[in-house]
Amino acid sequence: MFKYDAAKGHQYRTETVEYIRRCLFSSDTDRPKPHHDKVLTVFKPIADALRASYDRDRLELVFNEVIFYIDCVEAEQRTLLSGGIPSKEEYWKYRMGVCCARMGLIVNEYVLRHQQTTLVKKPSTTTRPFIGLIFFF
Repeated sequence: MFKYDAAKGHQYRTETVEYIRRCLFSSDTDRPKPHHDKVLTVFKPIADALRASYDRDRLELVFNEVIFYIDCVEAEQRTLLSGGIPSKEEYWKYRMGVCCARMGLIVNEYVLRHQQTTLVKKPSTTTRPFIGLIFFF
């Protein structure tokens, strides 16, 4: 039977936040090496694409949305594991976070921005606009 270890879960979330922070904001010479967790490693090419397209303010918005998602997943997990019933306000707060609605809007903006750029320049078969979809799903 699976037994959740809250300390390990917290440590994993902390490592995740730090890895994503470094992917988005570190200088090119200080970029993180691939993470030992293959799921997190997927974020590096996404961060590279975002860094090439967005200014620091927009990158901070993306980072804050990732933090919001992680915090909401943790809150939902604590509630479910405690056997408690969240208040309506608590439920909707973390429900909006774990469903990634706002992150989905960021991905859509990124894809649309690149589709419009591609259409203006020339048609292309590049898969770059779809990099963000990996993170979304």
